Amino acid sequence: MVIDATMAQTPSLDQIQQVQEDEYVFPYHYMDLADEWHRKIAFLHYYARLNCAKELLAPYNGQRILDAGCGDGRFCFELRKENVRLMGIDYSERALAFARAFVPGVEFVCGDLRELQVEERFDGCAMIETLEHIPPPEIESVLLGLRRLLKPGARLVITVPSVTIPIIDKHYQHFSEESLRKTLDGVFDVEQVLGLDQDNSWRVKYDKCVRMAGRLGPFRRKIKSLPDYIERARAIYKEHLERGPAVTARNLVAVCRNRG
Repeated sequence: MVIDATMAQTPSLDQIQQVQEDEYVFPYHYMDLADEWHRKIAFLHYYARLNCAKELLAPYNGQRILDAGCGDGRFCFELRKENVRLMGIDYSERALAFARAFVPGVEFVCGDLRELQVEERFDGCAMIETLEHIPPPEIESVLLGLRRLLKPGARLVITVPSVTIPIIDKHYQHFSEESLRKTLDGVFDVEQVLGLDQDNSWRVKYDKCVRMAGRLGPFRRKIKSLPDYIERARAIYKEHLERGPAVTARNLVAVCRNRG
């Protein structure tokens, strides 16, 4: 399925954005497809974002969905079997080369979201771990460009890292619930802000299970009586760490509606 769109102008990258660009020498968002450790443990926090966004954009009845800042296309990969028409846009041609390889049949555009032209507006949009990569002075214009692409009442789901974790080299900022709402409120109606990947008393137990799983992993097939720390870690994460209050979360999810 291909959506007609005018190619957006490819933006130049500044020093911070170049850090992310340099990471796209390998499709690292797909490591779990080949590696058990990533599939069962290391990607739990990433799955939480993908699954939450997928749930919040459902149901899928042939809608047009935009993945804004799609990177290597992992969210589109998760939606590829749904009844949905997809497009992804990102400024990294390196990342999009992986997206096109892993999710054939979806149109991926390299360029600036603000320059994108489409014949028909979108019913929904995901912006997963993207807002923190945008220079703060440019965020409002990017959001206004996004609003232009969405139908009135369309749902927008945005995930961002929380201020509870340190800013890394490829990010301009992290967000609290208050700062995220303030950033979005001028353009979209924010319905709710959710918390993912919790920092609470269960984190210590989870981390201990993860460490033990790593140490004992090579012996799991040889010694059947070893405790299954991988499954313990997964159970703790799903029950106590995956979702919870925004104030104790490492990642935030904003659910918005387009005003028109």
